[in-house]
Amino acid sequence: FIESSWIAGTFISNDEIPTLYRSSRIVLNDHRPDMAKRGFLSNRLFDAVASGARVVSDEVLGISEVFSGAVMTYETPQELEAICSGELDELFGDAEVIRERAIKIGLANSFDARAEQLIRAVMNFDKQ
Repeated sequence: FIESSWIAGTFISNDEIPTLYRSSRIVLNDHRPDMAKRGFLSNRLFDAVASGARVVSDEVLGISEVFSGAVMTYETPQELEAICSGELDELFGDAEVIRERAIKIGLANSFDARAEQLIRAVMNFDKQ
């Protein structure tokens, strides 16, 4: 837990979240142990990356393949410190690289893209 002096508020409207993610130096993410063990990626990863944020997360099976460098991962406190204190453009790429990744992740994981994936799965269910 962090000291209460670091807490700026208790509520952020959904409309403000993309701007807040994008304007942050780094967005931190973590997973519950049962999620990480089974490769369930946090929704925050998709939201933050699609917003154009630099994201740092704990390691989860499949995270590198899904985000292709848009999310930096760590396993130890020392690795987390090194990432957070490093040169961000070297670690994440410049603004254009971040923008391109944001568009790619946003399009591939939008509500419409996921709905289409579910429809295809249902349509092909009896063919398996």
